[in-house]
Amino acid sequence: MYIDIRLKTLRITQSAVAWIHRRCLGVKQITAHLVEPSKEKLSVESFCLRKMLTTDEKGESKLLLKPSRLRRKDNLFRDYLFKCVDISETVTALAYGEHRIAYPLRDNSGHAIVLLDISLGALKTLPPRQKAEMSRMLNLLSLAYAEVLQEVEEDEDPELILEAESVSEESRISVMFDRMILMELRETV
Repeated sequence: MYIDIRLKTLRITQSAVAWIHRRCLGVKQITAHLVEPSKEKLSVESFCLRKMLTTDEKGESKLLLKPSRLRRKDNLFRDYLFKCVDISETVTALAYGEHRIAYPLRDNSGHAIVLLDISLGALKTLPPRQKAEMSRMLNLLSLAYAEVLQEVEEDEDPELILEAESVSEESRISVMFDRMILMELRETV
């Protein structure tokens, strides 16, 4: 179950990241980290971050086959990422000369499970329209993640809306974020 949720989450995140890059030209790079319990039992650190997905400036995403592990003690300049997980809220920071936004995806208990590290480069903030669009995309990503959690926890059959969702479980997850965008558009039009 745990691995299934993580795989589905990465697929949905990959779709969302592609949409964010297309709609928010001020976004330079996005990295997705999974929050994992620390393997060091006696450590003060209760979790580490596993870097799972990165994008380039063109928005091309790449799933990492050998994801690196970030620990708080080894990444002092990335402390904003750990703060985001600690408080489970969005955090902004200036790191390595770039303005960054750390956005958490939360489980049902409110704990951060996935963390998006969004780089704006030299921009301090996105233009208003892009900022609103990114906020909308991140909210839809949170809703898609909540839907996956509900399906897995309640062991219920998902409601298939788009024809592409009925092809296979993999294709259903791949188009889930797209479906959510289409449903939102239908509600607002």
